[in-house]
Amino acid sequence: MITINTAHSSLKNNTFNKTLIVGHKFSYTNKVFHFFKQLDMQESNTKIPYKLSKRILLDHQYIHQYTSQLQLNDEWKSFAIKAFLKNSQQNWWGWSDSQAVTLLNYWSSSHPKLSFVLVYSSPEVFLHNYLKNHSLKEENLLLLLEEWYNYTTLLLEFFLKNQDRTLLINAEELKNNPDKTYQSLKSYLIEHFPQIDFPEKITDLEKKTKSNGFTTLIDFFLHQYLQEKPQFHELFNELEAVSSIPLKKEISNKTLLPLEFTRTLLSFKKVQKRVPSLKEKSKINSLQNMLQEKEQENEELLTQLMHVQEELEKYYLENQNLKNGSKEKKRYYGAEDRIKEQLSYRLGKNMIEKSKSFFGILGLPFSLMRVHSEYKKDMQAKKGKKLPPIESYADAYEAKRVKKHLSYMLGQTMIETMKSNPFRVFILPFKLHSTYKLYKKQREV
Repeated sequence: MITINTAHSSLKNNTFNKTLIVGHKFSYTNKVFHFFKQLDMQESNTKIPYKLSKRILLDHQYIHQYTSQLQLNDEWKSFAIKAFLKNSQQNWWGWSDSQAVTLLNYWSSSHPKLSFVLVYSSPEVFLHNYLKNHSLKEENLLLLLEEWYNYTTLLLEFFLKNQDRTLLINAEELKNNPDKTYQSLKSYLIEHFPQIDFPEKITDLEKKTKSNGFTTLIDFFLHQYLQEKPQFHELFNELEAVSSIPLKKEISNKTLLPLEFTRTLLSFKKVQKRVPSLKEKSKINSLQNMLQEKEQENEELLTQLMHVQEELEKYYLENQNLKNGSKEKKRYYGAEDRIKEQLSYRLGKNMIEKSKSFFGILGLPFSLMRVHSEYKKDMQAKKGKKLPPIESYADAYEAKRVKKHLSYMLGQTMIETMKSNPFRVFILPFKLHSTYKLYKKQREV
C-alpha cells in the first residue's frame, strides 16, 4: 500500500475547509480534481477564483510565464476574500486552476484555512498527453520539456516550503490506483477535514484501457528521446523522493528491452492490418512527417556542402587565372554594380520600395518617371566612356545572380511590356504579378 510521506506529520494542528488544486493540463490534473469531488469536496459556486487568477496574470503580463512566483501587494487579498465569502456555507469546497502555479504564494497568504494539492507527472506522461491532440515535431517537444521543467520546479519549491498545508501527488499513480491512493490519504483527510464524512471506498475514475502497439511505440520513442536529457528525470526523481503519493517503482522504472521492442513492432504490424482510428492515423502521419523533415534537413545540408565546394572551386580557378594570366590580360571587376545601374534594376527596386505604403503606390507612376529621367541623365554623363562587355568581367557570375533578383525581373518585365506599345500599361499589373509568381517559384527550387 502507498503511504503518505512523513513530512506531513506537522499537519496535526491544521484543519481546512477549502482546497486549491494546481497542476498542468497535460498532467491528468482533471482526474485529480474529479477524485477529490468524489470525496465530497464541492466545486466553487462562483467563478471568482478563476477570473481573479486570470485578471492578475493579465494585468502583470504573466500568462504562461513559469519562471517564479508573482509578487503582489495586499490590495489583491480583498478580491480573494470575496471568493471565500461566496462559498462560506460549504463544509469543504475547492477549485482547480493550472495557471495558479505562479500565484501559490498569493493564495496561501489569502487564508489560513486554504490547503493545496499539487499535481505532477513524469515528462513522458506530459509529452504523451500533448501528443494525443497535437503533431509530433522536435521543436515543440523541446519547448514543452522546458515548460514541464519550469512548471514542475515551481510546484516543488512551494511544496518544500509549505508542507504543513500541501499534498504533492503523482497523477498517474492516482489514475492507475484511485482506491489505493484514497486509502493512503484517508487518515490525513479525516484528521484535517473532520467536518466531512468520508466513504469507505471510491470507484475507479475510469475504465482502464489496454494500450495498443502504437501507444507502446510512442512511449518507447519518448523514453529514448528523454534518455539524452537526464536533467528532466533528475527533477522527476526529486519530486518522487518527497511526494505524498509517488508512482509505484515497478511502473516508473518500466522500460522496453530490445526483445520487448521487437514484439511491440510485430504487434504494431498486426494493428496496422486493421483500419486504424483517426487518432492513430494522425500520430502515424506525425511520425512520417518527422522522418521527412529529417531527410529534408539532410538534403539541405548536402546542398549547402555542394554549394561551398562550388565556391571553393571557383575561387581556386580565379586564383590560378590570376597567377597565370595577370601579366597577359587586364582583369575587370564590378559586374554586380553594372547590372544594378541598368534601368531594369532601378525601376524594379523603386516599385518594391514604393509598394510598401498606400501613398507610395499612389505616387508610383511619378516615381517611375523620375527614375527614368535620372537614368537618362546618368547615361548622358557617361557618354563616350566605353566599358568592356559584362561577360569579360572576372566576376561575371555576379551579374547572372543579380539578374535573378526580383528588382531586376520586375523592371525588365515593365520595359519589355511597354517598349512596343505604351497602351499596354493596362496589362502591366498582370504581367508584373506573373513575374512575381515566377520569382517565388524559382526561389522554392
